Amino acid sequence: MTAFNRAVELAQDGQKEQAYSLLTELIRAYPKDTALLLWLAYTAPDLSEARQRVALASSIDPLNPNVIKARDWLAKEMAKRTFSL
Repeated sequence: MTAFNRAVELAQDGQKEQAYSLLTELIRAYPKDTALLLWLAYTAPDLSEARQRVALASSIDPLNPNVIKARDWLAKEMAKRTFSL
């Protein structure tokens, strides 16, 4: 199993910190990989970093359906945090 697949599996199992750690290692080698950027956004410890990762993915591949979904996810997450304050 590749490190990326392992990170995705960890994230899907709710082990976001471990997934984030693996993904941050991978992004050094592949800084413009949109899949890595989006999973980093999903596992990021805060929305500020998630927003940066999604923005970078958007600048690389703005029409990618997963990037569009990530922008929607981020907007919903930000709205949740705003309403809970």
